[in-house]
Amino acid sequence: MREIDLELKLKKTLNQYGYAFKKSEVMSKDFPDRMILPPPVVKSNKGVVAFIELKKPGEEPRDKQLLEIERLRRRNIPATWGDDYETIMLWMWQLYNDARLLADVE
Repeated sequence: MREIDLELKLKKTLNQYGYAFKKSEVMSKDFPDRMILPPPVVKSNKGVVAFIELKKPGEEPRDKQLLEIERLRRRNIPATWGDDYETIMLWMWQLYNDARLLADVE
């Protein structure tokens, strides 16, 4: 699976449940490349924006990308990186407490 395949699968699932899954428009190439906004129906963490750095399976973020993720976390902004669909969806479920996100996680 390529990174774009992972992105398209995530986008399809998240859009289905009303989440916005957008490319981050930040000047730094080290900033996480995707932004997630929850739908209004999510009761816990309502309105919390999260950031994720997508990688193709088996690939890891560069050191500077990990540093940016850690900087966001220190500011209590949810951020992570992922290279597989199930792990990303579990992280989002933990963040948003939205059981719909686990519908097709094996």
